[in-house]
Amino acid sequence: PSWSPDGTRIAFQSDRSGNQDIWIVNVDGTGLVQLTQHPADDLHPDWSSDGNEIAFTSKRSGNADVWVLDVEIALTSGDDTSAIDLTNSPGVDRYPFWSPDDMQLTFSTERDGNMEIYVMNADGSMPRNVSQSPESKEGLADWSPDGKRLVFYSDRSGNKEVYILDLASLAWTNISNHPADDEFCTWSP
Repeated sequence: PSWSPDGTRIAFQSDRSGNQDIWIVNVDGTGLVQLTQHPADDLHPDWSSDGNEIAFTSKRSGNADVWVLDVEIALTSGDDTSAIDLTNSPGVDRYPFWSPDDMQLTFSTERDGNMEIYVMNADGSMPRNVSQSPESKEGLADWSPDGKRLVFYSDRSGNKEVYILDLASLAWTNISNHPADDEFCTWSP
């Protein structure tokens, strides 16, 4: 689930319509709305900080890609035809997270042969590998509130650990350092 920036709604994925779709609901449980209605799975929603768009993973192009949807257009029109495929790659692209200024997104991708963290502009241009770790698997990169660092998991030490990546230097810091698997991390506001 993903909180709207104003704290009034939650976006989540559900298969209550027969396949995985993105839904939104008010925090008191009222106002449930199915935001996507595509027969392919739509997963992992993340609100933009202005609340206007939701980035998500969808298999509607044949494989997992990062898509973005204008929330108000989808609510007003009752369909998701305004959704745009930002990655359109033959590799698996998933788990998008908006930067605090809505100018970029992170996503996890297998386009290099293993799961890596990429950053791209909000229009899908200039995707670049920031994890640069060909021997390991990285995923779920969320932004620090100042937009200068990412928190994510990696198995580069032999098991899944939580790391901080400084985007200026691309230096990694292991913050969990435990023999058990650690993953699914996020920043506090």
